[in-house]
Amino acid sequence: MNLASEYNMALPYQEYVDMLGNNLNIHELHYKKFSIDKKIAAKISGYKRLIILIITEPWCGDSLALLPIIRKIAEVNGRWGPRPEATAQIFENHREQIAQGKIEKQDVIKKISFWK
Repeated sequence: MNLASEYNMALPYQEYVDMLGNNLNIHELHYKKFSIDKKIAAKISGYKRLIILIITEPWCGDSLALLPIIRKIAEVNGRWGPRPEATAQIFENHREQIAQGKIEKQDVIKKISFWK
């Protein structure tokens, strides 16, 4: 398994949240209830770049509790989002070529996996 490829093919966070259905309320409750200590927040804000690939399903109770916490940590760090803008731009720059069959999606994913 190539984790970089899996990451680049993963659902953005909001698409995952949209799939939660009846579990959305539980997910949002965990988000609202969780707070980060100021000392921990100061340490988190110093992190440079952290890529997280989460493998889960919308019915998973553990992810309903943990993903809102990960989201809040990422927000404190100021790096919240499904993918860095630069990697999203690489994909967008090749979207039409992929659709026309001029380049394979996997080749674009390889380019993204080497982005730093």
